[in-house]
Amino acid sequence: LLELLDQLEKRGASDAEKIASVRTYLGYRAREKGIPIRGTFELTPLCNLNCKMCYVHLTKEKVQLTGRTILSAAQWIHIMEQAIAEGMIGATLTGGEALLHPEFDDIYLYLQEKGVEVSVKSNGILLTEDRIRFFLQYPPKKIQITLYGSNDDVYEKVTGSRCFEKVFDAICRVKKCKIPMSISITPNKYMKDDVLNVIRLLEKMEIEVGINSHLMEPRCETGNCVEDIDLSTDEYIELYKQRAMLKHLKIRPIPETDVPIPPLHEVPIVGLPCGGGKSSFAVKWNGIMSSCLMFEGVGVDLSIHTFRNAWVSVHEKVEKLLFPGECLKCEMRLVCPACVLQHDQSGNAVHANQSICRRARRLFAEGLVTYNKDEMEEMKNEEAVCCSGCDEG
Repeated sequence: LLELLDQLEKRGASDAEKIASVRTYLGYRAREKGIPIRGTFELTPLCNLNCKMCYVHLTKEKVQLTGRTILSAAQWIHIMEQAIAEGMIGATLTGGEALLHPEFDDIYLYLQEKGVEVSVKSNGILLTEDRIRFFLQYPPKKIQITLYGSNDDVYEKVTGSRCFEKVFDAICRVKKCKIPMSISITPNKYMKDDVLNVIRLLEKMEIEVGINSHLMEPRCETGNCVEDIDLSTDEYIELYKQRAMLKHLKIRPIPETDVPIPPLHEVPIVGLPCGGGKSSFAVKWNGIMSSCLMFEGVGVDLSIHTFRNAWVSVHEKVEKLLFPGECLKCEMRLVCPACVLQHDQSGNAVHANQSICRRARRLFAEGLVTYNKDEMEEMKNEEAVCCSGCDEG
């Protein structure tokens, strides 16, 4: 790490570049050693919106039906204290709507006091002037706001509430106060014709924008379904292309001859290609730890187990997680943008979900998956697998 910092100093790197490089370095080292340096905490499944495609939102009545209760600040802090002892240096607070947790301030301030970098995910409604003053006094690493449209009509279709102006005012408030912020867009059929309007609006404001690549499968207790709500592959591709045009970026279709074909893999591929279960973890609102919020197949109950024992269990399960058999012979293995957990969500982890495979091939062929040819040649020997769409990817 000292050598890296010395190199950056000689190169005249900015403080922001140094911080980003150090985070990347620590992330890779943590994966090698199995140290949980980053955690995502789903403080509550409750929300003040009712998005039709949400994978987590529950009403108070639905929470009661699960037989579990939302963790208190004392319970969250007990978990976080153990996580910090195991090496956690970064935390993301999410929901539902994280700011709806009645003891949010106590949880947030505990992490701040311990020197943990804290990011907050929010729909923006509760980012009032008072809340912004709080964040100015105790700055987060970043606030990520999800924007569901460019007007009240679209917002009502997606979320059930006409609250665009309130959210937009919050975004302007955060920007004015120079609190680090990014905006997330979750494309769906109710806002697909409005996504570009949202992008245009944010580009003018020079705000970082991320477009989610797919909808997460809702948990069974939510009663939601994304089957008829998610966009098709063609619709996503058209959206990405139009966004590139807005940013004056050129997209070059990639011929099949450019695919860095890996050698035939005779033995099973195991483990996740990202940091999930290796250097990062997630804890649901009910205290169940997993490798990430997208995957519940390795969950461990923290009301029964210590954090350390839960982490060891999650880490060991992730390290043994098998890739679908078809991935062994797939010529796209080194450039596939799909996460192995997407195949698992299809209900049969032994075999690849062919619709995901077709989508990955299309994205690559259209030039929407970027890669470095020289790095790919090195990866052939290391048998690394690309992953996109998650914080630790």
